[in-house]
Amino acid sequence: MTEIKISEAKRAYNRIYKQVHKEQTKIRNKAYYIAHQEQLKTNSRDYYLAHREQIKADQISYYLAHKDEITARNHAWHIAHKEELKLYLRLYRLAHKDQARINIREYYKRHPEARSVAWRRHRARKQAVPCTATAEHENAIKAAYKGRCAYCGKKPKILTIDHVIPLAKNGSHTPENLVPACQSCNSKKHTGPPKIMPPIRLLL
Repeated sequence: MTEIKISEAKRAYNRIYKQVHKEQTKIRNKAYYIAHQEQLKTNSRDYYLAHREQIKADQISYYLAHKDEITARNHAWHIAHKEELKLYLRLYRLAHKDQARINIREYYKRHPEARSVAWRRHRARKQAVPCTATAEHENAIKAAYKGRCAYCGKKPKILTIDHVIPLAKNGSHTPENLVPACQSCNSKKHTGPPKIMPPIRLLL
C-alpha cells in the first residue's frame, strides 16, 4: 500500500515538474534523442517486430472505438490543408510520373466505376459546362430510381449514367441533369434529346 502511494506521489511530482520546466524538458529530450537517435530507432523497430500483431490489434480496436471522432478529425484536417494537399499531390505526381500512372491504373482496375465518373467529369470540363456531380450524387440517383432505367423502366445488369441534355448540346454535369439508363437506351439516345423526358428523382 505504501509503495503504491509513493509511486502515485512520484508520478504527480514528475507531472508538475514537467509543467514547470516545460521548455527545459523539451530541450533535454531533444538533445537525448539526437545523441541516441540510432539506438532509439533500433529499439522501436525491435519492439514493433516483437509485438507486431498486438500493436495491429490495438490500433484496430482504437479505431473502431473512436471511428467517428477520427473521421471528423481527418475531414477537418483535409479541409484546413486543402490547397497544401493539392500542391503536394501535384508535385508528387510530377516527381513520380511513372509510379503515379501505375497507381491510377491499379486504382481504376479495382474501382472500374470510378473511371467512368472521372471520364464524365473530364468531358464536362472539356466542354466548359457546369460540373458539380460526384460519385455520391450518381449513386444516390441510381438508388432513387431503384436501379431501373429512367427511359424504359427495366432493371439491367449494367446501369449507366446519362445526361438528359447532352454535354454536346451544352447540358451540364450536375445532379439535376443526370438519370440512370440501360446501355441500350443510352446508345439509342446518343447525343439527341430524349423521346420522353424522364422524371428527375434525387435522394441527396
